[in-house]
Order: sequence, then C-alpha cells, then structure tokens
Amino acid sequence: MKNSSKILALVLSILLLYSCQEEAEIEIDNPQFSVAYIQETSQSGVSLSANVYNSGKVEIIEHGFMITRFPIIPRFDNSEIFSIQGAPSKTFEVKVNHSLEATRDYNVVAYIKTSQGYVYSVPEKFRSEGSDGFIFESIDIKNPIYFGDTITVFGTNLSNLIGNYEINFNGIKANVVAISSEYFKFTLPLISDDPNTINYNFNFKISGKTFNAWFPITFREPELYLQNINTFNFIDTVVIRGKYLGSNIQNIENRMLNGQSSSLEIISNTDSLFSFKLNSSFISTQPTVNLTLRNRRLSNVRLFNLNQTELDPDQEIIGEFKEENSYEITGENFNSNIINGETILVNGNISTDFYPARLPEPNKLYIRPNGMLEGRVNQISIRSMGKESNHSVKFTQTNPDIKTSQPNLNSFNYSIISQQANSFNGFRSRKLLTIENAIFEIDFEAQAIVKKMENWSIFNNLNTIFNLQHNDHELYISTYSQDLFDPKFYKVDLTSNTIKELPSLPIKLYKPRRVFSTSRYLYIEGGQLAENVAVLGQLTNQRWRFDLTNETWEKLTNGNFSSSLIIFEKVNKFNNSPMLVEKENSQIRVMKFEENLEGWVEVKKFQNINTSRIIQDFILIDSDVFTIEEDGAYKLNLNTGEANYFSRANYMYQKQINTNAILIDNSKFVYFTQYGFLGEFDPKYLLNP
Repeated sequence: MKNSSKILALVLSILLLYSCQEEAEIEIDNPQFSVAYIQETSQSGVSLSANVYNSGKVEIIEHGFMITRFPIIPRFDNSEIFSIQGAPSKTFEVKVNHSLEATRDYNVVAYIKTSQGYVYSVPEKFRSEGSDGFIFESIDIKNPIYFGDTITVFGTNLSNLIGNYEINFNGIKANVVAISSEYFKFTLPLISDDPNTINYNFNFKISGKTFNAWFPITFREPELYLQNINTFNFIDTVVIRGKYLGSNIQNIENRMLNGQSSSLEIISNTDSLFSFKLNSSFISTQPTVNLTLRNRRLSNVRLFNLNQTELDPDQEIIGEFKEENSYEITGENFNSNIINGETILVNGNISTDFYPARLPEPNKLYIRPNGMLEGRVNQISIRSMGKESNHSVKFTQTNPDIKTSQPNLNSFNYSIISQQANSFNGFRSRKLLTIENAIFEIDFEAQAIVKKMENWSIFNNLNTIFNLQHNDHELYISTYSQDLFDPKFYKVDLTSNTIKELPSLPIKLYKPRRVFSTSRYLYIEGGQLAENVAVLGQLTNQRWRFDLTNETWEKLTNGNFSSSLIIFEKVNKFNNSPMLVEKENSQIRVMKFEENLEGWVEVKKFQNINTSRIIQDFILIDSDVFTIEEDGAYKLNLNTGEANYFSRANYMYQKQINTNAILIDNSKFVYFTQYGFLGEFDPKYLLNP
C-alpha cells in the first residue's frame, strides 16, 4: 500500500511537469497582427490600417507601415516608413500623403518594432493614384557660399529614401548628403557662376513631386596667394595657389611687345591652384596679366617674375651670310616656348638681317641670315622683355662680296650714281668718282661722300671718255658734251684745287681700249671711235701718248689687238708700273708695261681659261692677281702659274655691279650696285675651290 502511494505520487509529478512544459511552448513573445488593409486611395495618398491580434510579451517601440515599389518586399532599409511611436491598440491606421506616384504599383507591409527587432506582415500590392508630396518650408544658404558647401532645405512630407531625391542647381545635379523627416541637405555643385547674377534656380524633385524656385546667392570671391611672387625661367611651369578658384580658369591674357595679346597655355587647374606655360613674349621681367576665372576678369595682375634673358660673353661667329646657313648662339633663359620670343639686334638696332632658324632651346638660340647684312663685322645682341642683352656676339662675314657701310650721299640718290658715276683707273690710291659736274671722294671711316672739286663750266652735262688717276693728287679727265662731240682733256690737281684744260685728244674717241700713265707720259691704246654723239664708229688700233711735261700728243705705232670685240680694259698701276689682265684664246695673260720698250711684256700666262667672262676689275696682292667678274672671280698666282676660279663669289651682288664705278680700298673692291647700295669684294675671303 505504501509502495502504491509512492507510485501514484510519482505519476502525478510527471503529469504536472508535462502540463507546465506545454504551457511554455505556446506562450507568444512577438505581437501578432494582420496584413496592411488598403482602406482608400486617392490623388492625395492612401489610407492604411491593420488589426492587432496579440501584443506579445516583448516591449513595443513603434509601429506603422512600410511601402516599396512593386515587386520589392518592404523592409526597414529599402522602404518609405510611416511610423507611430509606442504600442498600438487593437487597430492602427495611417494616411500616407507623400512619396507615392500616380499609376505606380507598390507593396505595403504593416510592421511593429520591438526591443528585439522588426515584425512584418506579408506584403499587399496596391496601385497608387498619387499623393500630396513634398511641401517646402524654408532654405538655409550660407552667405557667402562656395561650391561644396551644404545647403539645408526644410519641409514636410519628405521621403526617407535618399534615392527618391533629385536636386538640381542651375541645371547641375547636386549631391544629397543627409535626409530626415523635417529637412534634407545637399552640397552646392560646381557651376559657371557669374558675379552679375543674383538669383539662381533650384529644382527639388522628391518621389516624383517637383518644387522649383529662385533664391539669391552670394558666392565667395576667388583668392590668390600672391604674398611672395616667385621668379621663373621661360622653360618653367608657373604654379599659382589660392582658394575658391573654381577649377575653370578661363584665360590668362598677356600683352606682348607688339601691343597684341596672347593667351598663356593653361596646363592644370583645381580649386586651389592652377599652372600654365610662359608661351608668349613679355614686356618686362615683372609682367602683369589679365586673368579670367569664374567669369571674373582680374586686370593687371602680377602673378610671376621672369629671369632676364642674357647672352654668354665672348662669342664670335665667323661664317658666310647665306640663308641656308644657321648659327647657334648660347646664353641663359631663351624663350623656348615660341620662335620669336627674342628681338634680334644688329649693332644695337632692330634688324631683319637675321631671323630665328627654329624654336630656341633654353640655353641656345638659332639664327639664320636674311636679306643683306651691312658691313664686314657686326655685333649681334638681343632684346628680351624690354631690355637689351649686356653681351653681344661678334659676327664676321666671310662672304667675299658683302653690302658695305653706306655713306651719306648728300644730295645724290643712288639712281644718279648708278647712271652717271665713273671711277678712276690707274694709281687707285683714292676712292674717287666723277658725278655730274663734280669730283667726289668716298670717306669710309666717316661714312660720307666728300665733294673735292666742282666746276660747272667744265663738267656740266659732260660724258666721260676716261678718268685716270696719275698719282695721289693729279687726275686726267677726258669728256665730251652731250650736244656736240668735241672731246675735251683736263688736268685736275686736288692739292691746289685747280683745273687746267689740255690739248684735245688727237682722235674722236668714244672709249679707249686702254688708258694709263707712267712718270712721263699718258698713253691711249685702241678703243672705239665716234662719228658724233649718236653714232659710234669703228674700232681703232691707234696708239698715242701725251707728254705730261710738254703737254703734246705723239702718235705711236699701231697696236696689234687680235680681238675684234669691243673691249675696254682696266689698266691699274701697282708698284708704279701699269698692269692689265688680258683674256683671249682660252688663256689669261697678266701684262706689265715697260716704258723703255714702249710696249707690254707678259708677266705670266694662264691656260685653259673660260674667256667668255668679262673682267670688270683686278687687284694685285703680293704675288696673286684677283679679278672680279660678272659671275665669279679668278685667283692668279704669278709664281706658280696656278689659276683658280671661284664661281660662288657671285651669289649675292656681283651681277648687280655698276662696272663704271668700281673702287679699290685697302686691297679690296668697293662698287656701286644697280640697286641702291655699296658692295664690297674682299679677295682674302675667297674659299679654296
């Protein structure tokens, strides 16, 4: 019996324990509620409700509804949330009046948020007829403001999904950075702002609802950090720092030396700095520029300084002045960005005789000859940024023929000289010419033509038969008038400044083949006769001499001139002996007059010569005879008999020579050209053939 009681007690205990376990399993912690009921849809929104079956055992924090676009399942992180704080009663409902677009399908769930998480109903689908949407209240804009700053917009009916916000400022999309039920924030995008614009356009589109308005904005002005202005070379990249620059530097305008403007090449540009090249010419080492950024023009702004361009000292160029040649000049800080950054000066003056051959390097300038450089030796310098270089380059032309220094012609122009000037044969110690009614002497050191003697009654309207310089101060001149062919003969003494008429020539001579003098006589050999001023006569082989002491003419035996051509030969006096260079029968003969023989003797003969070229003049330098011809020059060595022809000597000026006005100056030829300048031919600059 006692054991039976124990068994019964054990059974009852087991039954009681089982009963308690069943009660623990069916206890509900989370609330139970219905789906979201669509009570009503209209253009102002949708009315939602839900029934609560069991509030559960855990704390309820809030309840409400979540809506997403169909077919997305609404959850906390992807939904528009319409919440009510605290625990619901048996029924809860919400009128949704924003974030719904008409004719769009949505899913909605009811939810209750507990201390342990969210509890959701199954989703219900509905089609929206629209909603009232966002209501603007106010806007908070900094003053002044700048791109990237935050603007806050206050309002109601705001979406809690950042993806439902589309903000545009003056047509540029802005970035939304924060949202709440009372406001949203966005950063001001970069635009091309205008200092003359006050009101700017804002367009807010939230869940399909748009609000458009204009609000006044004051932008911050750009600031440049220019307390310490740096100095650059042309090759450098200039970097300027600042803030509020806008990342859109529009132009950096520089005024050049010629008064025109150029734009410097912008390399990079951010909101806090910009960089550019110095690809222009500048008026000084402290230039100012006109800077345009953010539609603001800042005039005469000094952004940078420049190091002065300078030539290296002690430079010399010795070479031919020819366009195909290029010469290198070294120095510091040449403008390697542009080809005409430096102005080339010759003897301190702006010149077109040189131009850049190609783009400079920072330490090298390349120049090319152009036109006609005047003078054998010139100083080349540059002008950069308004200042001439301290150093210059000595340039020595090695062309045999050059344009020489131009004397002051007083009242004469080159056309008169070209047509009427006649130089003197013979002694050639002075640079003498007859022009119209006077005798002139060129003074190259003073760069002037000096009138030595004038006599209207004798020289006016006369044509020259010959001009002969007998010695350093005595001249013999034969002329004829333009009206009557009556040749006259004069002696001119430059020391006493006197003119004496001598017995006329014994024959009517247009031009002698040769005219020369010795210590006792003046000789005329051959030439062409003249019937009158308009009709030229035959060639003559007659030879005459004039006794300089007795002032009488004497006929000599005729010459034996084999050439039937009209040749007027130069006879020059060297070492007090008349000499000539004769071309004939493919040979050149250098001849010397022997007065005791009353004839010419051969000094040296040169074979296989092109005799079609006419010798215009010649000079004796040591043992070499140099001829100047229409298209070249000969070098004739009297010791070796070697003849060298230089055809390159004509490439500039020799075809332009006025053959009646060739002078000899210190072992070189100086001649008037037909195009208005004096040329110089210096035989020592002839190159080897």
